[in-house]
Amino acid sequence: MDPVIASTGAPIRNRIRGGQSCLERLDQLRSLGRIPHALCIAGSDMNESKLVALAFAQDLLCEKINQEAVSACGHCGPCLRIHNVQSESVLLVAPEKDQLKISDTRAIMDYLSRASDAKAQVVIIENAQLLNKSAANAFLKTLEEPSKHVIFVLLVFDHNSLLPTIRSRVQVITQQAGTWMAIQELRAQKFLSSDALAKSGMTEDGALDYFKDFWLDEHFLDRSDWKEVFKDRTKSSELLKSWILIGLDHTAGRKIVSDLASIESKRFRSLLNELIQIESGPKTNEDSILNLESIWIRHVSNSLQSMENGAPHV
Repeated sequence: MDPVIASTGAPIRNRIRGGQSCLERLDQLRSLGRIPHALCIAGSDMNESKLVALAFAQDLLCEKINQEAVSACGHCGPCLRIHNVQSESVLLVAPEKDQLKISDTRAIMDYLSRASDAKAQVVIIENAQLLNKSAANAFLKTLEEPSKHVIFVLLVFDHNSLLPTIRSRVQVITQQAGTWMAIQELRAQKFLSSDALAKSGMTEDGALDYFKDFWLDEHFLDRSDWKEVFKDRTKSSELLKSWILIGLDHTAGRKIVSDLASIESKRFRSLLNELIQIESGPKTNEDSILNLESIWIRHVSNSLQSMENGAPHV
């Protein structure tokens, strides 16, 4: 059994964490009857994206959906076969030696040429950005002439890594890694090291000062110093990571930023969820600056107004 989905239970959607936002979007498309013939799931965790794609396949093929449940039951024949990687209605394509070749595209075409009475046929392509030129050109023809009930799900780290001709023919859904559970796991994974921060030209004290200023300086949005940092992708990434870990310490009760001790953990958790989405998402530096400005308006401006009025930071 595929180690990514191996477990003692089903449905697969029950084990999805960071990819919940993707699954919710797919649920919405299903409920509206607007499932495109080609999707692209973009995110920093390929295994999580694969779980989302397989859970989606279960939802499409489950025998009980729309009768006894709105999502896959996990226990009917089609659900169990997908879980056990034995479904004839789901094709998993993965690169060998960091490349998807024309032989992989031909295997897809051969699979789709076989007769099938299934409600859907789902083709999941891992690391689709690794399609070489000949494979991409052959695959493009398949995308341009979609067969009924066939759905392609391309998995990539960044949708911009796809060839423009392919990217324009798929609907992109971005995996947001910002669930609280995912953030908690960053600590165990040694998400940030002092060496990495130093190599980016930042110091821990400097990162902490920026974090305090973010919360306490009412003129933060007018300042240019932090925007200069965010123009450098490496510096902005390490700065955001350090902020996330500072916030984790704060919400764990260590309150290492005494000036922020009165701000409750719930507010920090909400902020951290959004910060990690900026850090891990396939966005440009300009987008990161705009997003951080938006976050400041939502999370900080109200807090500063409360301080001026003598109210607690809630």
